[in-house]
Amino acid sequence: MRIVRTTRCTCRRPVRSTSRHSRRVDLFAGTSNSQRLSMRLMRGEAAEVPDADVAAVLGPEPVAAFRFAEERLRGRRRRTTDEPVFCHSADIAMRALDFGYGPRTVIAALLHDVVEEAAPDPETMATLLREVVRRFGPETGRDVRVLTNRYSALMGAIRRDVPPDLPFVDGSREVVAAALRDLQGRLPDEVAQAYTFEFHQLLDYFLPRANVARGAARAQVDRGHSVFAELTLQTYRVFSEDMADDARSRPGPSSNEFCETPLVVKCFDLVDNLRTAEVVSWRALDRILLKSEMFLDATFYLHEHLHGMTVPVVTFIPGYDYLKHQMVEQMEERARALAYLADTRFAPLADFLKGQLSRLRLKYHVGRNPVEGLARLRNRIRALNVHGRMFPG
Repeated sequence: MRIVRTTRCTCRRPVRSTSRHSRRVDLFAGTSNSQRLSMRLMRGEAAEVPDADVAAVLGPEPVAAFRFAEERLRGRRRRTTDEPVFCHSADIAMRALDFGYGPRTVIAALLHDVVEEAAPDPETMATLLREVVRRFGPETGRDVRVLTNRYSALMGAIRRDVPPDLPFVDGSREVVAAALRDLQGRLPDEVAQAYTFEFHQLLDYFLPRANVARGAARAQVDRGHSVFAELTLQTYRVFSEDMADDARSRPGPSSNEFCETPLVVKCFDLVDNLRTAEVVSWRALDRILLKSEMFLDATFYLHEHLHGMTVPVVTFIPGYDYLKHQMVEQMEERARALAYLADTRFAPLADFLKGQLSRLRLKYHVGRNPVEGLARLRNRIRALNVHGRMFPG
């Protein structure tokens, strides 16, 4: 059983129809140029695409970032869809452009996965982050660093040092903490200093408070789920909180009071992951739903606070709501596709989707027609971006 995805690309036309039939239409129908570029990327032909064709879709400024990301990600494929990893980054960049964002956001979208995907260890990650700063400047370098899950990388570096059969009890947190302290001690001084903040967050803030028992129920149905896997998953909230803190601490492209670029790119990243999650695996869906909810929960108070601020252009407000509607819409689409297979081996997945759909609608106050809400929010974001270009903050 498989849900057929629409072409990976974007369009520049406003969404006009939100009828009951529009739920079957991807809101990113695509221009001819973006469709051609998207298909070439899917075939693994990114290196052969002329710069002029890239500029025709993304504009001239992101071409260097397109080339840099494609080179670093060449040959890598996504586990969920078996497509080239770079397709995901390029798709987010095209969608950001379609929503009216400028070159800085498009460049951050192209580069957002480069460091995590291309760096096998913390040392390489630190080197690659420095290279991004050197090539694209300090602001883009900071955007990419904030979008790079350094916590997951540090946890991945100690995976082999943590026993796989740790019990789901509080004492297991200290075993993980000890492995992290050992890693901190054996890293070269320059590299360890580059992750001083991350080690502090993990050892002094996150691990002492992490809810280890939360993963016990998941381990009963997923035999591969361990204490280490649960703690690594929960670090996504710390990662998301960093993005919220960063947004409040520096000026952005359209406001001197707030930098929303990493938040916006992460919203698009999660939306694409929701749309491409493995269809017949409840585990894959559960994981991306958990990450999306951790991001939304971690940035909830920031989202609410922004409503009362005088920031001229904050597209993160409707962008946050756009992600909520996408979560519900994707559960609806999958539930509809499995409606006639609920009495087969897909019955557990159908029950999972039904339960998630009810829960998400209630939690996020999304109505019965999320596609209509998506169209409205998309047009709202586009209007805000037009306003930002006319009246820069």
